[in-house]
Amino acid sequence: MVLTVKIKNLFFVLIICIISLIGSITLATVTNTENDKKIALPILMYHSIKKDNSYSPKYIVTPEIFENDLKYLKENGYNSVTMKDVENYVYNGKKLPKKPVIITFDDGYYNNYHYAYPIAKKYNMKFIISVVEKYSDMFSEKDDSNPEYSHLTWKQIEELQNSGLVEIQNHSYNLHTISKERNGCKINENEDLKSYEKLLENDLKKLQNKLAKSPPNTFVYPFGAMCEESEKVAKKMGFIATFSCENGINYISRDKNCLYKMKRIIRTSKDSTDVFFNNLSM
Repeated sequence: MVLTVKIKNLFFVLIICIISLIGSITLATVTNTENDKKIALPILMYHSIKKDNSYSPKYIVTPEIFENDLKYLKENGYNSVTMKDVENYVYNGKKLPKKPVIITFDDGYYNNYHYAYPIAKKYNMKFIISVVEKYSDMFSEKDDSNPEYSHLTWKQIEELQNSGLVEIQNHSYNLHTISKERNGCKINENEDLKSYEKLLENDLKKLQNKLAKSPPNTFVYPFGAMCEESEKVAKKMGFIATFSCENGINYISRDKNCLYKMKRIIRTSKDSTDVFFNNLSM
């Protein structure tokens, strides 16, 4: 009788172990599936918004074009997200909404505040502005807000950040230039590596410190000019992502490396809203 009871107890323990093992395998399968899952994430790249874009249609869109774009996204079920949302998805296991899209503006023009911001509020769409600190310093001193040429002041940037709709990212302190000396922040041929790393880190730190209350988590390359050396500096400084100007749609997962050299889609005024989005197969 005692032997029979012991055999029964051993049998029950064995069954429990098998159930636990199956549960662990199932959980691991679910976790791996979630980690391997890839989500399409288009990043739209705008620059300046002006009522008259006739002299530079490649980089300037009208308020009407921008509004039509947001209306299209809204009507077709797209949800605007920020890089903080993306960071929470990749790093913290949080969910992204269905059909996420990122809307970005490079260079920090005042007309992003003057035209894009009210339109974004109308459609409750988030967007990102990547600012060049030196330009904002200059126009904060002048206090000259003109949608034709001005850049955002720090007061305007603070208002945008506090709105909950606008995220500010790092577009360098003063490397948004092309000259004989340098193409954006790309390393020069035969340049000393340590000197280059110090130059880039010191430049990017300035804007990080300026926005210390809500520091950017993404470095947006001026002109898309990047190199492996600049990527190492960005990662070392703690940027969780970098934006390029390479055309294409991103497919992100829980893999942290998927957020570097992210592709974007430049929005010109060449096409209507329907043609633009239909060509993207979004």
